[in-house]
Amino acid sequence: MNLPLIIGHRGAPERAVENTEKSFRAALEAGVDIVETDVRLTSDGFIAISHDSDFSRFGGPDRPISRCTRSELERIVLKDEEGRTGMPLFMDEALRLFPETLFSVDLKDSGSRIVRVWSDLLHKSVAERRCRTASFNDRTLKYFKRENPGISVSLARYGVVRLLLSTLLGFPRSPGAGEGVLQLPEHAGILRILTPGRIARWQKAGWKVQVWTVDDEKDMRRFAEWGIDGIITNKPFLLKKVLASTKLQES
Repeated sequence: MNLPLIIGHRGAPERAVENTEKSFRAALEAGVDIVETDVRLTSDGFIAISHDSDFSRFGGPDRPISRCTRSELERIVLKDEEGRTGMPLFMDEALRLFPETLFSVDLKDSGSRIVRVWSDLLHKSVAERRCRTASFNDRTLKYFKRENPGISVSLARYGVVRLLLSTLLGFPRSPGAGEGVLQLPEHAGILRILTPGRIARWQKAGWKVQVWTVDDEKDMRRFAEWGIDGIITNKPFLLKKVLASTKLQES
Protein backbone atom coordinates (compact mmCIF):
# COMPACT_ATOMS: atom_id res chain seq x y z
CA MET A 1 0.00 0.00 0.00
CA ASN A 2 1.34 3.42 -0.95
CA LEU A 3 1.12 5.85 1.94
CA PRO A 4 -0.63 9.21 1.35
CA LEU A 5 1.17 12.51 1.12
CA ILE A 6 1.21 14.59 4.30
CA ILE A 7 -0.20 18.05 3.55
CA GLY A 8 0.06 20.67 6.28
CA HIS A 9 -3.15 22.69 6.45
CA ARG A 10 -1.96 26.29 6.87
CA GLY A 11 1.35 24.81 7.96
CA ALA A 12 1.23 23.16 11.37
CA PRO A 13 -1.30 25.11 13.46
CA GLU A 14 -0.96 22.52 16.22
CA ARG A 15 2.47 24.06 16.88
CA ALA A 16 2.32 27.70 15.74
CA VAL A 17 0.03 30.49 14.58
CA GLU A 18 -1.45 29.27 11.30
CA ASN A 19 -0.17 30.58 7.98
CA THR A 20 2.96 32.15 9.46
CA GLU A 21 6.63 31.44 8.90
CA LYS A 22 6.73 29.61 12.23
CA SER A 23 3.82 27.41 11.18
CA PHE A 24 5.43 26.56 7.85
CA ARG A 25 8.74 25.74 9.52
CA ALA A 26 6.96 23.50 12.02
CA ALA A 27 5.20 21.72 9.17
CA LEU A 28 8.52 21.04 7.45
CA GLU A 29 9.94 19.81 10.76
CA ALA A 30 7.00 17.38 10.90
CA GLY A 31 7.98 16.09 7.48
CA VAL A 32 5.11 17.34 5.34
CA ASP A 33 5.24 16.77 1.60
CA ILE A 34 3.19 19.87 0.79
CA VAL A 35 2.21 23.06 2.64
CA GLU A 36 -1.40 24.15 2.03
CA THR A 37 -2.10 27.85 2.42
CA ASP A 38 -4.49 30.69 1.53
CA VAL A 39 -3.81 34.08 -0.02
CA ARG A 40 -5.46 37.48 -0.38
CA LEU A 41 -4.48 40.76 -2.02
CA THR A 42 -3.55 43.86 -0.07
CA SER A 43 -4.71 47.29 -1.19
CA ASP A 44 -1.29 47.96 -2.74
CA GLY A 45 -1.18 44.69 -4.67
CA PHE A 46 0.83 42.29 -2.53
CA ILE A 47 -0.20 38.71 -1.77
CA ALA A 48 -0.77 38.25 1.95
CA ILE A 49 -1.14 34.78 3.43
CA SER A 50 -4.38 34.45 5.37
CA HIS A 51 -7.43 32.23 5.39
CA ASP A 52 -9.67 34.91 6.92
CA SER A 53 -10.51 38.21 5.28
CA ASP A 54 -8.84 40.03 8.19
CA PHE A 55 -6.56 39.23 11.13
CA SER A 56 -9.07 39.92 13.92
CA ARG A 57 -9.11 36.25 14.99
CA PHE A 58 -5.47 36.70 15.97
CA GLY A 59 -5.73 40.06 17.69
CA GLY A 60 -5.23 42.14 14.57
CA PRO A 61 -7.53 44.85 13.20
CA ASP A 62 -10.93 43.89 11.80
CA ARG A 63 -10.20 45.94 8.69
CA PRO A 64 -10.18 43.70 5.59
CA ILE A 65 -6.77 42.77 4.22
CA SER A 66 -7.94 44.18 0.89
CA ARG A 67 -8.03 47.63 2.52
CA CYS A 68 -4.63 47.36 4.23
CA THR A 69 -1.20 48.04 2.77
CA ARG A 70 1.68 45.64 3.13
CA SER A 71 3.54 47.96 5.48
CA GLU A 72 0.48 48.19 7.74
CA LEU A 73 0.19 44.41 7.95
CA GLU A 74 3.91 44.01 8.61
CA ARG A 75 3.49 45.94 11.87
CA ILE A 76 0.89 43.52 13.26
CA VAL A 77 1.77 40.88 15.85
CA LEU A 78 -0.58 37.90 15.63
CA LYS A 79 -1.56 35.91 18.72
CA ASP A 80 -3.61 32.71 18.78
CA GLU A 81 -5.76 31.18 21.53
CA GLU A 82 -2.75 29.34 22.98
CA GLY A 83 -0.85 32.61 23.35
CA ARG A 84 1.60 31.82 20.57
CA THR A 85 2.70 34.75 18.44
CA GLY A 86 3.70 35.25 14.83
CA MET A 87 3.88 37.82 12.09
CA PRO A 88 1.83 38.06 8.89
CA LEU A 89 3.62 36.40 5.99
CA PHE A 90 3.54 37.26 2.30
CA MET A 91 3.71 34.75 -0.51
CA ASP A 92 6.84 36.26 -2.06
CA GLU A 93 8.55 35.78 1.31
CA ALA A 94 7.31 32.21 1.62
CA LEU A 95 8.66 31.29 -1.81
CA ARG A 96 12.01 32.87 -0.92
CA LEU A 97 12.26 31.42 2.61
CA PHE A 98 11.25 27.93 1.52
CA PRO A 99 12.80 27.50 -1.94
CA GLU A 100 12.36 23.72 -2.08
CA THR A 101 8.87 23.50 -0.57
CA LEU A 102 5.80 22.44 -2.52
CA PHE A 103 2.76 24.65 -1.93
CA SER A 104 -0.96 24.25 -2.51
CA VAL A 105 -2.26 27.81 -2.73
CA ASP A 106 -5.95 28.67 -2.36
CA LEU A 107 -6.91 32.02 -3.91
CA LYS A 108 -9.41 33.43 -1.43
CA ASP A 109 -10.12 36.56 -3.46
CA SER A 110 -12.08 36.20 -6.68
CA GLY A 111 -11.57 37.93 -9.99
CA SER A 112 -8.81 38.61 -12.46
CA ARG A 113 -6.69 40.94 -10.30
CA ILE A 114 -5.44 38.31 -7.87
CA VAL A 115 -4.88 35.92 -10.78
CA ARG A 116 -2.65 38.46 -12.54
CA VAL A 117 -0.63 39.25 -9.42
CA TRP A 118 -0.29 35.60 -8.44
CA SER A 119 0.66 34.58 -11.98
CA ASP A 120 3.34 37.29 -12.12
CA LEU A 121 4.78 36.14 -8.78
CA LEU A 122 4.82 32.51 -9.88
CA HIS A 123 6.79 33.34 -13.02
CA LYS A 124 9.16 35.84 -11.37
CA SER A 125 9.92 33.33 -8.60
CA VAL A 126 10.24 30.45 -11.07
CA ALA A 127 7.82 28.59 -8.81
CA GLU A 128 5.39 27.30 -11.42
CA ARG A 129 6.40 23.68 -10.90
CA ARG A 130 6.14 23.68 -7.10
CA CYS A 131 2.86 25.51 -6.56
CA ARG A 132 -0.61 24.13 -7.17
CA THR A 133 -3.35 26.74 -7.41
CA ALA A 134 -6.85 26.24 -6.05
CA SER A 135 -9.98 28.38 -5.74
CA PHE A 136 -13.58 27.76 -4.75
CA ASN A 137 -14.55 30.30 -7.41
CA ASP A 138 -14.88 28.62 -10.81
CA ARG A 139 -14.49 31.83 -12.82
CA THR A 140 -11.30 32.73 -10.97
CA LEU A 141 -9.79 29.30 -11.56
CA LYS A 142 -10.91 29.34 -15.20
CA TYR A 143 -9.15 32.67 -15.69
CA PHE A 144 -6.00 31.33 -14.02
CA LYS A 145 -6.00 28.26 -16.27
CA ARG A 146 -6.42 30.43 -19.36
CA GLU A 147 -3.52 32.66 -18.32
CA ASN A 148 -1.32 29.74 -17.21
CA PRO A 149 -2.02 26.69 -19.38
CA GLY A 150 -0.49 23.54 -17.99
CA ILE A 151 0.25 24.87 -14.48
CA SER A 152 -1.18 22.54 -11.85
CA VAL A 153 -4.62 23.37 -10.43
CA SER A 154 -7.23 21.72 -8.24
CA LEU A 155 -10.86 21.60 -9.34
CA ALA A 156 -13.23 24.33 -8.17
CA ARG A 157 -16.87 23.77 -7.15
CA TYR A 158 -18.40 23.36 -10.60
CA GLY A 159 -15.62 21.07 -11.71
CA VAL A 160 -16.22 18.83 -8.70
CA VAL A 161 -19.97 18.75 -9.41
CA ARG A 162 -19.28 17.75 -13.02
CA LEU A 163 -16.97 14.99 -11.86
CA LEU A 164 -19.53 13.69 -9.36
CA LEU A 165 -22.27 13.66 -12.01
CA SER A 166 -20.08 11.88 -14.54
CA THR A 167 -19.16 9.36 -11.85
CA LEU A 168 -22.80 8.70 -10.98
CA LEU A 169 -23.46 8.14 -14.69
CA GLY A 170 -20.70 5.55 -14.72
CA PHE A 171 -18.10 7.48 -16.70
CA PRO A 172 -15.92 9.65 -14.42
CA ARG A 173 -14.19 12.24 -16.56
CA SER A 174 -10.42 12.27 -16.86
CA PRO A 175 -8.26 15.26 -15.89
CA GLY A 176 -7.84 18.09 -18.36
CA ALA A 177 -4.70 20.13 -19.01
CA GLY A 178 -3.11 21.22 -15.73
CA GLU A 179 -5.65 19.25 -13.74
CA GLY A 180 -5.07 15.96 -11.97
CA VAL A 181 -5.61 16.66 -8.28
CA LEU A 182 -8.88 16.53 -6.36
CA GLN A 183 -8.98 18.16 -2.92
CA LEU A 184 -12.25 17.15 -1.31
CA PRO A 185 -13.92 16.81 2.09
CA GLU A 186 -15.41 13.45 3.00
CA HIS A 187 -18.83 15.07 3.36
CA ALA A 188 -20.51 18.23 2.06
CA GLY A 189 -23.52 18.72 4.32
CA ILE A 190 -25.54 15.51 4.19
CA LEU A 191 -23.87 14.44 0.93
CA ARG A 192 -21.07 11.93 1.21
CA ILE A 193 -18.44 12.66 -1.40
CA LEU A 194 -15.62 10.25 -0.62
CA THR A 195 -16.04 6.49 -0.54
CA PRO A 196 -13.43 3.78 -1.17
CA GLY A 197 -15.14 2.95 -4.46
CA ARG A 198 -15.16 6.53 -5.76
CA ILE A 199 -11.56 7.07 -4.75
CA ALA A 200 -10.52 3.96 -6.69
CA ARG A 201 -12.56 4.97 -9.75
CA TRP A 202 -11.17 8.49 -9.81
CA GLN A 203 -7.64 7.20 -9.43
CA LYS A 204 -8.24 4.81 -12.31
CA ALA A 205 -9.44 7.78 -14.39
CA GLY A 206 -6.15 9.56 -13.69
CA TRP A 207 -6.88 11.71 -10.62
CA LYS A 208 -4.87 12.08 -7.42
CA VAL A 209 -7.37 12.29 -4.55
CA GLN A 210 -6.62 14.34 -1.43
CA VAL A 211 -8.97 14.75 1.54
CA TRP A 212 -9.42 17.73 3.86
CA THR A 213 -9.28 18.38 6.77
CA VAL A 214 -8.44 15.24 8.80
CA ASP A 215 -7.26 15.60 12.41
CA ASP A 216 -8.59 12.42 14.03
CA GLU A 217 -6.19 9.48 14.29
CA LYS A 218 -8.81 6.87 13.39
CA ASP A 219 -9.84 8.84 10.32
CA MET A 220 -6.19 9.17 9.27
CA ARG A 221 -5.79 5.39 9.43
CA ARG A 222 -9.06 4.83 7.60
CA PHE A 223 -8.16 7.09 4.69
CA ALA A 224 -4.70 5.54 4.46
CA GLU A 225 -6.34 2.11 4.25
CA TRP A 226 -8.66 3.41 1.52
CA GLY A 227 -5.62 4.29 -0.57
CA ILE A 228 -6.14 8.07 -0.55
CA ASP A 229 -3.31 9.97 -2.26
CA GLY A 230 -2.99 12.79 0.26
CA ILE A 231 -4.31 13.87 3.66
CA ILE A 232 -4.63 17.56 4.50
CA THR A 233 -4.35 18.05 8.26
CA ASN A 234 -3.85 20.59 11.03
CA LYS A 235 -1.81 17.93 12.84
CA PRO A 236 1.05 16.85 10.58
CA PHE A 237 3.10 15.54 13.52
CA LEU A 238 0.28 13.17 14.44
CA LEU A 239 -0.27 12.12 10.83
CA LYS A 240 3.44 11.40 10.42
CA LYS A 241 3.30 9.16 13.50
CA VAL A 242 0.15 7.39 12.29
CA LEU A 243 1.58 6.70 8.84
CA ALA A 244 4.86 5.48 10.33
CA SER A 245 2.99 2.97 12.49
CA THR A 246 0.89 1.92 9.49
CA LYS A 247 4.07 1.24 7.53
CA LEU A 248 5.51 -0.80 10.41
CA GLN A 249 2.34 -2.88 10.64
CA GLU A 250 2.58 -3.66 6.92
CA SER A 251 6.18 -4.80 7.22
